[in-house]
Formats: sequence, structure tokens, C-alpha cells
Amino acid sequence: KWYYVKNGVIDFSFTGLTKYNNTWFYVYKGVVNFNSETLVKYNTRWYYVKNGRVDFKYTGNVTYKGSVYYVKNGVMQKKVK
Repeated sequence: KWYYVKNGVIDFSFTGLTKYNNTWFYVYKGVVNFNSETLVKYNTRWYYVKNGRVDFKYTGNVTYKGSVYYVKNGVMQKKVK
């Protein structure tokens, strides 16, 4: 497992995106979730995450919480239905 460490301590309260070695990873409760496929909000944008990483090469539709969204280059563009 990969953990999110802040000030030398694993931070199990952290959920979100973090950048490491020029790659954006999705951390859920302090652990990188390599099994995830979802949309994750970071600041004002939503990003497509697959296998624990933001997939900036993906363009297509993603289902999230019962709705479908169009994603271009890993960034959510609009709600489809």
C-alpha cells in the first residue's frame, strides 16, 4: 500500500488528490486507492481517476453517482444525463 504522509505521519483523515513525481494520485482515508475508477473534485474542477491516478489521456463518458458526465483529457466538461 501507498500512504499519504504529512509532517512525517500517515494522515488517515486525508481524502483527495495529491501530486507525487509528476503524477496525480487519488488518496482515500490516507491510502492511495489503486482500484478506484471515479470522478474526484480538486479545487474547482473534477478529474477522472482510474487505477488510483488521474488519467489525462481519457476522453469519453463517465458514470458517477447515477449521472453521466463527459470527460475530455481527464477533466469533466459537462453533465450528459
